[in-house]
Amino acid sequence: MAGPTTDRRYSFFAAGLCLLLLSACGGSGHAPAPAPPSTKPPAASLERLEIGPAAPRIAAGTSLDLQATGLYDDGSRQTLSGGVTWQSDAPSVASVADDGRVTGLGTGQSRISASLD
Repeated sequence: MAGPTTDRRYSFFAAGLCLLLLSACGGSGHAPAPAPPSTKPPAASLERLEIGPAAPRIAAGTSLDLQATGLYDDGSRQTLSGGVTWQSDAPSVASVADDGRVTGLGTGQSRISASLD
């Protein structure tokens, strides 16, 4: 009779050891729950800037406010008010302020560009 009792003890010990190993490894015998889906869509990436109005003409001594619009890879557009750096390639003809206000200073052509900081 000693044989069957020993077998049962061995089975019980093996089952207890498996349970202990699963507990120590953090396993419960079930697959981990999948991560919940992100509720926030990925941020759209800026593809390019547009400056408007396009090809304006101003006289010396007058000013015009330009606007920078961001075009994004998801098809959206957004008027950008901050973080834009403006530059004139002919500052003696037209100056441009940090807010996009262009002032005509003399005769000629000037190309105004914008970049996002």
